[in-house]
Amino acid sequence: MKPHQYANRMAHQKSNSANSKETKADKTALAINPEANIAVFASAGSGKTHLLVHRILKLLLSGVEPSHILAITFTRKAAAEMQERLMKVLAEWANASESQAKTILQNLSHPHDGASIAKARKLYEELLFSEYEIRITTFHAFCQDILKRFAIHAGVPAGFHVIETNDELKQEARKNLFKTAQQGDQELSRALFTLLQHCSTVNNVHEVLDTFIDSRSDWRSFTENQENPAHYANECLEKLVFPKQKEADKDLSLLIPDLNKYLAYLSIHKTKTYQSYCEILSSALEHRPLERDQLMAITPIFFTSKMEMREIKASKALEKSLGAEKTQDFISLHIKLSAQISNYLDVIKKEKLIEFNQAWFYAGHHLLEEYQKLKFNQHALDFDDLEWYTYLLLNQHDNAAWIQYKLDQRIQHILIDEFQDTNPTQWNLLFPLLTELAFDSHENHRSLFFVGDAKQSIYGFRRANSDLQFTAAEWAKEHLNAQILETDDSYRSSPAIISSINKIFSQQDIELNNFNSHQAIQSELWGHVQVTALTHAENLEAENLKQTGFRDPLREPKEIFEIDSHFLEGQQVASKISKLISDSTPIMENQTPRAIKFSDIIILARNRTHLAQLELALSEQHIPYSSTYDGDFLNKLEVQDILSLLTYLIQSHNDLALAQVLRSPLYGMNDQDLMEIACMSASSWHEKLKSYTETSTNTLAKQAFEQLQNWRNLANTLPVHDLLDHIYFESNLLSRYASSLPSEEVGGLNTQVLNNLIALLQLSLDLDAGRYSSVQSFLTSLQSSPAIGMTQLPQHDDAVQIMTVHSAKGLEAPVVFLVDSGPKKPQLQTYKSMINWPSHAHRPEQFFLLGRKDGIDITTQSIIDQQANINWNEELNLLYVALTRAKQYLYISGTAAKLSSEKSWHSIICNALCEESLDAEKPVWKFEFGSPPSITKQNPTKVVKIPSINYDLSKPLPTQETINDDAQQAAPENIEHANYGTLVHKIFELFEQKHTRNGSAFKIAVEASLGIKINSKEFENAVNEVTNCLKSTDIKHVFSSVNGREALKEVPISFIRNGKALYRVIDHLVIDHNQAWIIDYKTTRDVNTDSMHETAKQYQHQISTYIYAVKKLYPGKSIRASILFTAIPALYDIELE
Repeated sequence: MKPHQYANRMAHQKSNSANSKETKADKTALAINPEANIAVFASAGSGKTHLLVHRILKLLLSGVEPSHILAITFTRKAAAEMQERLMKVLAEWANASESQAKTILQNLSHPHDGASIAKARKLYEELLFSEYEIRITTFHAFCQDILKRFAIHAGVPAGFHVIETNDELKQEARKNLFKTAQQGDQELSRALFTLLQHCSTVNNVHEVLDTFIDSRSDWRSFTENQENPAHYANECLEKLVFPKQKEADKDLSLLIPDLNKYLAYLSIHKTKTYQSYCEILSSALEHRPLERDQLMAITPIFFTSKMEMREIKASKALEKSLGAEKTQDFISLHIKLSAQISNYLDVIKKEKLIEFNQAWFYAGHHLLEEYQKLKFNQHALDFDDLEWYTYLLLNQHDNAAWIQYKLDQRIQHILIDEFQDTNPTQWNLLFPLLTELAFDSHENHRSLFFVGDAKQSIYGFRRANSDLQFTAAEWAKEHLNAQILETDDSYRSSPAIISSINKIFSQQDIELNNFNSHQAIQSELWGHVQVTALTHAENLEAENLKQTGFRDPLREPKEIFEIDSHFLEGQQVASKISKLISDSTPIMENQTPRAIKFSDIIILARNRTHLAQLELALSEQHIPYSSTYDGDFLNKLEVQDILSLLTYLIQSHNDLALAQVLRSPLYGMNDQDLMEIACMSASSWHEKLKSYTETSTNTLAKQAFEQLQNWRNLANTLPVHDLLDHIYFESNLLSRYASSLPSEEVGGLNTQVLNNLIALLQLSLDLDAGRYSSVQSFLTSLQSSPAIGMTQLPQHDDAVQIMTVHSAKGLEAPVVFLVDSGPKKPQLQTYKSMINWPSHAHRPEQFFLLGRKDGIDITTQSIIDQQANINWNEELNLLYVALTRAKQYLYISGTAAKLSSEKSWHSIICNALCEESLDAEKPVWKFEFGSPPSITKQNPTKVVKIPSINYDLSKPLPTQETINDDAQQAAPENIEHANYGTLVHKIFELFEQKHTRNGSAFKIAVEASLGIKINSKEFENAVNEVTNCLKSTDIKHVFSSVNGREALKEVPISFIRNGKALYRVIDHLVIDHNQAWIIDYKTTRDVNTDSMHETAKQYQHQISTYIYAVKKLYPGKSIRASILFTAIPALYDIELE
């Protein structure tokens, strides 16, 4: 911890020493007082969100306009929860009786007279109908709203959209950067070549360039207002690593006298090793001037391969050769030269670091410009852009004061949740708003309230800095006369858990941010804490080593999961969960005991690395679980099947993809089928399958080929989600996979496979807000970003939840299992950005990239050590968050590691809680508080079988092929008559669509619509015929939709009659309130008013089917049917049977 940070915190703690004397009620009353500016430091489970919501309620009760309140948090989920809590309370107030309302207001320390009660009851309605609602939002949504309003001033694309993933953009930006270098940008080419020299591989170059983009927010702030950002950054790095470097430290010639003396000593002692050293040193000294190559050549004389100084002892043999006095002089000279050479080597490392970073700064800055250009061309911003451009808008824009004024007109009261997660850019963009609030608060009623807990700061990888909460508190105290409150009372956890937490974080060598002893409000709540010994798997590994020979890949499947210590730990957890369930272990819910359920249990892990083994262990014991993230999702066999299908649909030449699809449960072809297809003479499997369907009687292959060709056509036109949805539906995919798997219990393989298939469909919609317009872009995104493959799976109603500690922030559960708490493997410090941005500074104080491990100099190592301390403090924060999720039961386990750090969560916990070391003889430590409550004996919750689901219900009922037999019922006399009838129908259609009737243009339109050439005389007759119909006073009214009557044209209708599926198209259907009128056009030329009756008879059956269908469609209306003889023109009514 830096001196100014320690001083700030000590001052903060001293200024709040009186807090301990205040009661909980006093603190709450002060915290929600709308007249006071408040900074709250609230521990886990102390009700932070409750305080913030009730602060908003007090503001509303005090007459503050909803639109004047701004509440900011960090996630959409938290904002939604806050909004839901607020509206729920207001709804309760609206329905409260007078006595209930009076009690509510008393508890809020608010006046409870009749007017106040009426005001409280009316708030719900007022908020619902308020023109401007309370803004409960996230930081990014707040920034987005500002930039949308002031897009021109901010210099961002108008109508921009926000992208949540940027892997494709980074890849495209890199391509553009390399293209620019190839086209003649010499300086950029040199920078990229330097990066390649230092990074060794192209992939490493990609990694360091991506690291620069990932650090863009800090880079922008670090180089803000600099004309040449790369040059400025390089100067800062030189000052950092060479603060007072003397030129003498770089002059190798100063070593020559001592090296000659050292060589003389070596030559006297005639050992093989020393003589080889003599040859190396003599060769180096012959070179003048002495340069780096010679220095590197003689380094092995003084240092081992691990760069540890070689030790020379005063042995008898050495004293015999040199004498006692010269031996001591030789040893002293060796130590002196080793130190000097070490200094020279350190200078070389520093110079290489500067060279490496100079190239990184230059190439990275140009890459960032390409990246920004790509986004702006797409009218897109990312989350970092939202913060940065809002910061510039509110701080540096020429109209910044005016913009702040416009915002301040609506923002009178600012509330910020989870302040410990604030990053420096967010603090800087908030600062002008807070400054304006402080300036105006003396004249108007304005307030600031923020709440957080530095102990729960776990998002350092997202640039969060918990020190900002202390900085903000001190600023608010100085400028707003803010009061600082601390609360360490837990409403959540049992005394058993709180007692354990106090012991763990009160250890002398554990420095947790601002930790004070906690107190459990539920002082009688029974609880249980258990720590198990670390799991070892040496015996299993030994057994695995005994297996000899090679695996036959055709006969022996590859083992997906290695059975290791993490799987064994998972088995222990699964067994414990099964016992908790079978024993009907009691938990408290609303002050009433009940038996535990699977959904009462959360399993927390530090990261996702070993969750696959845990999931396998749970599945083996048929424990239902919902995994927040399945890191191995894209490697699931069923997911690979569908991805192979998508690949084939856009790449028909991909033989492997097609073979996997045919072999999958989608078609279920066996080895014999595939062998027969493979034997076809065509070049690709696509052509082989086509040839096979033409010669074989295999109906499965024919069905597969027809479906796949149909889907290939759809893949060119449908978005990926719509395409998958169509495939799932048409192929009845879920049913096919379900029938190919054994019937299992909930949580087994069957359930997991179907959930994975559903999750993939959901992923295609959720990914980047569904903006993947093509199959190719979807597949590319999956391949380019591993994080995309970690998708949320469908949730069971009653299942154990598995998640990382980071994703559990803000959650709680009666039972928590903390797994993988053992030692971690040390992380490699390679190609990592090193950024230091103190909370009191306006911009970062350092910004550079680490090189390879063997290139770390002394100055850089000290920076790494400081960062390691920061990382360890965040590890402690993460442990605190994990432990404080538990309400009643806490189980802690872990695995042993061969290569690990000295400290681990498990060792910290055991040192605080366990009287003796845990091992095979004593594998468990337990602690309980109180006695478990008794519950009415219930049958133990059993693992139920999956209900039999008929996935065919998701498909329409099978029907016969629909038939349009109008032509068979009343065939025209000849083809010419049929074509003329088609022509008249088309002219009717275009006339009714208000199409232009201008001579030749209209004829061209009709010909284009029908796809045929039309005789001019016949066309003229048809137009006249239709015109006469539309002008006839007896007929024209049927073509208009007026007075509630609707005229429909060319109405298709499908129905079943006498067991046949029929299809009809009704020329004209008029619908009004009481009647459905069928009108069928007939273009018979040899008809007149006298012969209409006889002519109509031949169409009687056809019209009767129309009547039958329309009756089904409109059962409550009377039916009328008529034939329009267009040649006369006249309407003839058909008598209904």
